[in-house]
Amino acid sequence: MKKTDHGIVIIVIYVDDLIITGNNDANIFDLKKLLKQKFEMKDLGELRYFLDIEVIQSPKGIWLLQRQYALNKLTEYGMTGCKSILIPLEQNVKLSADEGDLVEDTTMYRRIMGNLIYMTITRPDLSYEVGVVSQFMQTPQKPHLDAVRHILRYIKHTLQCGIFYEAKNQLQVHGYTNANWVGNVSDRRSTSGFMFSFGSGAVSWSSKKQPTVALSSTEVEYKSAAIVVCEVVWLQKLLSDLGQSVDALVVIYCDNISSILLANNPIYHVKTKHIEVHYHFIRKKILAKKINLIHVNTENQVANIFIKALGINKLRKFRKMFGVLEVNLSLRGSVENSSSTS
Repeated sequence: MKKTDHGIVIIVIYVDDLIITGNNDANIFDLKKLLKQKFEMKDLGELRYFLDIEVIQSPKGIWLLQRQYALNKLTEYGMTGCKSILIPLEQNVKLSADEGDLVEDTTMYRRIMGNLIYMTITRPDLSYEVGVVSQFMQTPQKPHLDAVRHILRYIKHTLQCGIFYEAKNQLQVHGYTNANWVGNVSDRRSTSGFMFSFGSGAVSWSSKKQPTVALSSTEVEYKSAAIVVCEVVWLQKLLSDLGQSVDALVVIYCDNISSILLANNPIYHVKTKHIEVHYHFIRKKILAKKINLIHVNTENQVANIFIKALGINKLRKFRKMFGVLEVNLSLRGSVENSSSTS
C-alpha cells in the first residue's frame, strides 16, 4: 500500500493476479502506468472475478459470492438434479468417528471437503457444518458422506447468496462470541465460534474446536472470548494499516453472564486460577478501553450459527444479521474508485 496526502492505493497480490484499489483515481492510474513499464501486464478493468469469487459492485454496496464455483462443483459431483433443502445440517445431529460403513472413494470425500472449505470464504453460514464433516477426512464413513451431501443440497438452495457490504459513511467493528460446551461426542471438546462485522457485512469469522477439554461452561466461554479479543487486536492493526482508524471501543456480544462478570470483576479471579492467562489478557484490554463485553440474549446471539446446527428461522435471521443475503441482480453497476489488473 501507498499513502500520500492525496489518498491511499492498495495492491492485493495472489501469485500473478493483482487487485488495485484506492480512493484516488489519479494515483491508481499512475500506479498502473508504472507497473506496465516494468512488467508485461493486462488491465481487465473493473473487478468482477477473482479466484472464483464473483464481485458485484453498485452504488449501494458490494456483493461477494461464489455461485458459479458452487454450481460447477454441484455439476462435478452429480448434484445438480438433487432436491434442495433449507438448512445445511439437521439439528441435534451427532457425528462420530466410528459409525457406519467406510466410504469407498476417500479421495472424492477429501476433494469435496476442500471445495466446501473454500466456499466458506463468502458463506459464513457453512462454517460450522463444514468444520464438523471435515474432522473425518482420514476415514470417512457413510453417515459423514450423507452429511456432506446434505450440505451440497443446501448450497443448491442458496446459490444466489453472498456477503453484501452496504455503502455507509459510518463504519464500526462489532462482534459476537459463543461456545458449545463439550459439543463433540468423540473427544468431549468444545467448539468456539465468533463473527465480526464492519458496517453491514461480516469480515472475520471462525468455527473451531478448542484444543483442550474445558471443565465448565464459564471456562469454555472465557477461552472463546480470549480468542475473540486476539482477533480484535489483529483487526484494529489491519484497519489502521488500511487508513481506517478504530478508536471507539469494540463491542463484543456474549450470552454468558459468568464470563462477562469474570472479565469485569477481579473478585471472581480467585475462583478461576486455571484460566488465569486468559483472564489477564481480556482484563487488560477492558481496562485499556479497547473492548467492551456486553450481554446479549441467546435469541440474538449470531455466533450460535458457528457452534451448532440451527433451524430454518434462526438460520435465516442470523444470516441476514451478518450480511449473507440473496443477491439482487438489479444492483449490478459500478462503484467509484475500484479497479482490477492482472
